[in-house]
Amino acid sequence: MYNYLKLIIIFLIFFCFVFSTGCFENNKNDEISKLEQEANAGNQEAQHNIGIIYLNGDKVKKDYKKAFKYLTLSAEKGNEDSQLQLGYMYDKGLGITKNSKEAFKWYKKSASQGNSMAKNNLGAMYLKGEGVSKDYEKALKYYNSAFRQGNYLACQNIAKMYYTGEGVQQDYKKALEYFLKSAEKDYEYSQLQVGFIYDEGLAGEQDYKKAFEYYTKSADKGHFMAQNNLGWMYYKGNGVKQDYKKAFEWFTKSADQGCIEAMYNIAEMYENGYGVEKDLNKAKEWVSKAEEAHDNLPHDEHSHEEHSH
Repeated sequence: MYNYLKLIIIFLIFFCFVFSTGCFENNKNDEISKLEQEANAGNQEAQHNIGIIYLNGDKVKKDYKKAFKYLTLSAEKGNEDSQLQLGYMYDKGLGITKNSKEAFKWYKKSASQGNSMAKNNLGAMYLKGEGVSKDYEKALKYYNSAFRQGNYLACQNIAKMYYTGEGVQQDYKKALEYFLKSAEKDYEYSQLQVGFIYDEGLAGEQDYKKAFEYYTKSADKGHFMAQNNLGWMYYKGNGVKQDYKKAFEWFTKSADQGCIEAMYNIAEMYENGYGVEKDLNKAKEWVSKAEEAHDNLPHDEHSHEEHSH
């Protein structure tokens, strides 16, 4: 009798779970359908919201064509965020043919209403000469305007200009100043670059402890080059106690993301038996992997997203 009651209770719990899940799905579908009906009736807010839902795949399967349709309707009515998102779709070719001129047009409409991310993206387009003639002065102007509004991707992009000397006089101290600001906002690329500047002493004296600190922050977020550089710190004992096993762990994480430098570092460890059992065959395998990857390098040491949405 007791077991029979247990079975009934388990069945009821299962039935309630299935029923409630089904109701939730139905409610979600009803919500999307209602929003889409409002959008089709000309409601600008609904057009923007359903466009974002289809763009990001939030609650529904991603559908760039529907996202483009609704965001265009909303953007044409003057919604600055829809204009930004539409520009981004043209910029990246999401569901449509990539068109830098159209991207620039919509970014500019959004930026004219004060949208900081649109300003950042305009800066990137002027920097690269995409959709508009290259103009370093305007690139820096838009980046600075976006940063004054608290946009730290723009801050990172300013730092990169000073770091590379593209469009401005190269200045590692200024680069460090801006990279530090965006690094404190958890931008992993900036954390990598702060680490590298301290590691190499580009803005003054070397500081391995600070390099280790910032490489760790970036590596923990999964940045492949920070993982490689952190592995090197452990390998050499710079800023931290030498630890070949940890070096090997970080090199492996980096190599798994396609970092060629990390592959060569792993090969060296197998060749010398540092942190692993000496194995010349494995060393040769890793050299082969690195050479094979070299012609089709999947990552750029300084790669990062200059545009966003």
